Amino acid sequence: MNLNEASISFLMPVKNGIKYLEKSRQGIEENLGLRDEILIVDDGSDDGTREYLIDWQREESRLNVIRNNGKGIVSALNLGIAECNNEWIARFDVDDEYPSHRIERQRREIKKTNVAIFSDYDFIDDNGNGFGSITSAVLPAPTAVSLIRSVRTPHSSVIYNKTAVKECGGYRSYDFPAEDLSLWMRLSRLGNLVTIPEVLLHYKIRSGSVTNLMRQDSIKKRDELIKNIGIPEIYIHNCLSDLDQILNFYDELNNFSQRKILLFRDLSAPGIFKDYALNSKIRFFLKLFTQLKSKSAVSEIVNLRKAQRNRQDLRNNLV
Repeated sequence: MNLNEASISFLMPVKNGIKYLEKSRQGIEENLGLRDEILIVDDGSDDGTREYLIDWQREESRLNVIRNNGKGIVSALNLGIAECNNEWIARFDVDDEYPSHRIERQRREIKKTNVAIFSDYDFIDDNGNGFGSITSAVLPAPTAVSLIRSVRTPHSSVIYNKTAVKECGGYRSYDFPAEDLSLWMRLSRLGNLVTIPEVLLHYKIRSGSVTNLMRQDSIKKRDELIKNIGIPEIYIHNCLSDLDQILNFYDELNNFSQRKILLFRDLSAPGIFKDYALNSKIRFFLKLFTQLKSKSAVSEIVNLRKAQRNRQDLRNNLV
């Protein structure tokens, strides 16, 4: 079978998500192909979520609902992966929103060399108000290097290869609340991480989410993972050696200035250059200066910082 026609398992863990389930169901069903399946792991809900899911399961033969009895997100995800019947798994979160062509677009990027496929995404609140977007790194080497910042590979937009996920150890409880970043780092050693330069996820900023309540713990764990697992050096080397080609490729994409700026930001992160000669550093920063001296690039930096402040202000108000 053509890999671009591969069946996909839609995996969604949920706990007390009744408020979002009707909207979530609509988004999932709009993306669902005839040979796809839905697997929802109910992690001990007590707000009517389980009853809703059982009713949905009666109406949808491709839906399988599993009970996890409140064991937590890592356990729920690993259980779901084990029960998925397809080689490719698409992550969904109950409170996030997705365009109807998300899976169709990601399915086109399924290749033997890829192990995970991400996308651009934007931020919304419960009222649908927008708070800016994050552009992806697109190509394998820049995507792997972008893990240094841990914000350009959104967990709830990924589709990944089940065999590769299991081979690298799946989700690990001791990596919580950065269990997704740990998985991406380990997956990058087995194949390519790639991203699609389109917004395929509307990420919900809301009170009570792990992202909001455990933000400092997430940052601490991210730093620990970068130290203990790190970014494979081959990807750093490829970004530096192919810098001109990458920048030229970005010129053909939307939001090209932002993609370039974020690439330079990733490559400028502490520790990235520790094993590279002085001439590589000089070449890189000369290229950085050349790319960012235009008015449009300066404006893009200002807009990025403004969007970051707006999102942080929203998070602070929600907690």
